[in-house]
Amino acid sequence: AARARRGLGRAYMTAGDASRASTMLAAAATAFGDLGQLVPQAEIDLDRAKIAVGRGRTDEAFRLTHAAMVRFRGRPLRETECHLVLAEAHLSSDPQQAECELDAAELGARRLDVPPLLARVLHVRGRLRRSQHRLDLAAAALSEATEQVERLRGTVQADRCRAGLG
Repeated sequence: AARARRGLGRAYMTAGDASRASTMLAAAATAFGDLGQLVPQAEIDLDRAKIAVGRGRTDEAFRLTHAAMVRFRGRPLRETECHLVLAEAHLSSDPQQAECELDAAELGARRLDVPPLLARVLHVRGRLRRSQHRLDLAAAALSEATEQVERLRGTVQADRCRAGLG
């Protein structure tokens, strides 16, 4: 039931229904917590934090992300995702803290060599730079984000060609 609620909550997120997504994900998080499944609960909390950021509920986003980060200790990919969510939460209110979180997220994404995550980090960095009217730096970050997406796309194309030859 917890997994089903999580899946439904994520489907609502994808569909843009933040209210239903929040409700379903909160129920899933509670169920996983009752089962002692702290990592899945933290993953859901991170999803809930993303929704909170989108709704302008930064205090809720901080609380959920920090709680998730504690449970993700020793899981560098998840820790990196937490830094990215924190950066987004800080974008409008504390650009300096957003910069610090982006630095941590970028370091993690580059170390792990995860192009989709690095592209997201660079996109947020571009948004931050644009809000600071540092347009040359914004363009550079967004350009590099595009390169990361193209890098991923190139891998998919290469896999498709290999499959055709196999």
